[in-house]
Amino acid sequence: MVRRQSGSHLVLRHEDGRQTYVAIHPGDVPYGTFRSILKQAQINEEDFRNL
Repeated sequence: MVRRQSGSHLVLRHEDGRQTYVAIHPGDVPYGTFRSILKQAQINEEDFRNL
């Protein structure tokens, strides 16, 4: 669920309290940034692909 947006960043929050920030920009997200977002969201790549 989108909690709020601050400038070029979205704040996403899950019902269980997990929260992460995602930059909004054109183009692909670098792999390291993608992995960091998954780590903050406490999900693995396979779970993300199954969303």
